[in-house]
Amino acid sequence: MRKILERCPSCGEDLEVRALHCNACGTEVVGHFAPEPIGGRFSSASPLASYHRNRVWRRSARHVRRRSKMAFEQSFPSEGLTTVDVELRRGDVSIEESSTDDVGLVAEFSSGAVDVDLRIDQIGDTLRIVHAPADVDRDRGGLSFLNDLGLGQLAGQIGRIDVRLRIPAKIRRVGVRTGLGSVQIAPTVDEVKIRTGKGDVGLAAGGGQVELASGMGSIRVGRVTRSCSIQTGMGEVSLGGGEGTARLHTGKGSVHIVDANLHLEANTGWGDVQLERVSGEANIRTGFGRLTVDDARDLAVEAHTGNGELRLSGAFRSIRAKSGFGAILCYAQQPGNSVDLNTGNGDIDVAFGAEGAARIDAATGRGRIESQVPLVQVGQSGPEGFFSRRVVGTAGSGEIRSTIRVRSGNGNVRLRYLPGQAAPAAAEASSAEPAPTPAGDAASEPTRSRLEILQCLQRGEIGVEEAERLLTRS
Repeated sequence: MRKILERCPSCGEDLEVRALHCNACGTEVVGHFAPEPIGGRFSSASPLASYHRNRVWRRSARHVRRRSKMAFEQSFPSEGLTTVDVELRRGDVSIEESSTDDVGLVAEFSSGAVDVDLRIDQIGDTLRIVHAPADVDRDRGGLSFLNDLGLGQLAGQIGRIDVRLRIPAKIRRVGVRTGLGSVQIAPTVDEVKIRTGKGDVGLAAGGGQVELASGMGSIRVGRVTRSCSIQTGMGEVSLGGGEGTARLHTGKGSVHIVDANLHLEANTGWGDVQLERVSGEANIRTGFGRLTVDDARDLAVEAHTGNGELRLSGAFRSIRAKSGFGAILCYAQQPGNSVDLNTGNGDIDVAFGAEGAARIDAATGRGRIESQVPLVQVGQSGPEGFFSRRVVGTAGSGEIRSTIRVRSGNGNVRLRYLPGQAAPAAAEASSAEPAPTPAGDAASEPTRSRLEILQCLQRGEIGVEEAERLLTRS
């Protein structure tokens, strides 16, 4: 094999390699290469040797004629590195934990890649991996017409590079940006910032600040411990646990959160929201979909759906739930100090524990009210007069710990104790009718003692005229 000439025999200028050919498989790589002569012959290892000296490796390919992908694999020392930053125009990114102290990189160039330019730089404590288009010059032919139209940068978007990284545990900050592709991160890192135009995002765990965004794709996070921000235009969002602050948003898709203690804001334009075994504070919203809170753990919740059903169960500090069109089912072992349930159109079913006393105020514009708790129907005068039926009363005995307010524009209301829990003896003794007692009209009102009527009057639950009417009937 003849030696490669270093200078032009005609003019004496430096020569460059424009094409590489594999005799075994026929692969031909056409591009611009600047090989370093070693012993008078070209060495394909020269670009890597240049990386070890300058910590910079550059690969520019004009065109690849090959049916399969062309891959580059290399390991880098992680000494002094704490951050990895990846920026791709098009391609998937996968990051795994390394069993060694080095950073491992596998880059796969897609078939038919055009003007792909992959740069790897170490700047301070950051390893940067950037996919950007190479310059498109007229004398290089091919896509030079794009320069004439001012669209030369489009050449770099045709190619695709998939990157797989293995990082040691001491690298605690990761940043990834890709125009089109999925991102998966397996190690636990302190700070994560991920953005993709279209593709799924997966993160095993975030120990600090987590910011994830996708224009279209699902986002799944295993656990967070401080701060989490998740946003996708279309796709599912799930969080597997953690504590701290979390803000979750999807334009269209469901939201699912389990086993977490959070200050939470979760909303979706179209889709269901489900919380399981969550404590802390939660503000959940959906324009169209079901809201479900299962087995709450000392949770203060505010839930709102434009069209959909609301289901709440567990122990709460407070509840505020509203549905424009849909039923509300609230089964609270501990209802908390304040419960406010409101639906424009739908039934409301409320079941609560027998411990402690609760003040109840229930009304419906059109429908029936049934209650295991002895209640008094209030007249139509006052601020609630536009409701056709309104009843008030007290459940349980002792100090009042919570206030339960129930409103339905069109639907039935049912108030009861949780299954397996007997009503307090004081309430049973004061009830002259067997439960459940319809409170839909005056003829079906339970007989009340004079003391109970006067207590309701003292608390302001009924007016003087209503008290006189009840005292006359008692």
